[in-house]
Amino acid sequence: MNRVSVAVLCLFVSTNFSSCEQRSGQAQQAKSNIIYLNQLVTRADEAETTFQSIISTGNVLVDFYATWCPPCKMLGASIESVASRYPNITFLKVDTEQFPEIARGIRSIPVIRLYKNGQQVYSKPGGMNANDLATLLRKHF
Repeated sequence: MNRVSVAVLCLFVSTNFSSCEQRSGQAQQAKSNIIYLNQLVTRADEAETTFQSIISTGNVLVDFYATWCPPCKMLGASIESVASRYPNITFLKVDTEQFPEIARGIRSIPVIRLYKNGQQVYSKPGGMNANDLATLLRKHF
């Protein structure tokens, strides 16, 4: 929701604008560690460089998914529910159909890969509920 929509919503419900603005900022901040690769790149030839740049620094969970995949959507919901509890982790979402070169070697989706400073430390296909995902993150990060 953009700032204008938040302002209109706040005025509509007769809420103090500054408190609504603050909540909106908090919600955006909570989700700021979830990144969609397709929102970062404007040209296909930038994708690999951008991907490598993101996974090379810090703790990164990469979710390889497709928009039509029901297990991918379930995993996406799990990621949404735990991401705010792990601000030290970047959650990178890579659509396998938009970026087949980055997803090379992936035979089924979803796939989660964990990277620490560019080194892959975990890879597994299949969905995962929020509790199992949180356990996995605590184990590796």
